[in-house]
Amino acid sequence: MATFISIFLAFVAALVSAFALYTVKKSSETGDNHLDEIMRLKQQINETNDRLAQLKHDHNILQEQFKKLQEVSINNDMQVLLNTAIKDYNDIASVTPEEGSIGKHERARKQAAEKVLQACNEVCQRFIAEDLSHNTFASVYKSQLQDILNSDDLKEIYSALKSKYPYIERVLLTPIDENITPNFDHFSAN
Repeated sequence: MATFISIFLAFVAALVSAFALYTVKKSSETGDNHLDEIMRLKQQINETNDRLAQLKHDHNILQEQFKKLQEVSINNDMQVLLNTAIKDYNDIASVTPEEGSIGKHERARKQAAEKVLQACNEVCQRFIAEDLSHNTFASVYKSQLQDILNSDDLKEIYSALKSKYPYIERVLLTPIDENITPNFDHFSAN
């Protein structure tokens, strides 16, 4: 949008300049009148450039606001995904299986645990894609995800299925400097 406006305003400025040159060449008035016309046109061009600069500034502000709103939306989605998976897992894990259904209960528990790990992996992937800022990830998710992975049951399941969830290891098991925004470009290619 800003590019289109820039091109349009440059085109208008070129037309105004061409008209000014045409007027100067075709007019039979004195040189003072030509100079006044050129100065008036130059002032219009300067005003147009000032408006363009203001539009670019406003566009940058709107982009930042959009990015923040998008992060809030993604953050909410990730919270719902993670909390739902954890609740489902806890509901299944807290039930004592009846005799004869231990195998079925164990499969259901492992499936629920995999959903929790998938949700953790999704959050880490969103962080790598920079959909979640470093501050949001550090304040909202990092300790929660580490607690999940450190729980005895999920730790065992994660260890067995580590290759299924590559983003968890890249984000949670690799040290991140708190003062530097991470550059994960080399991860997104994999």
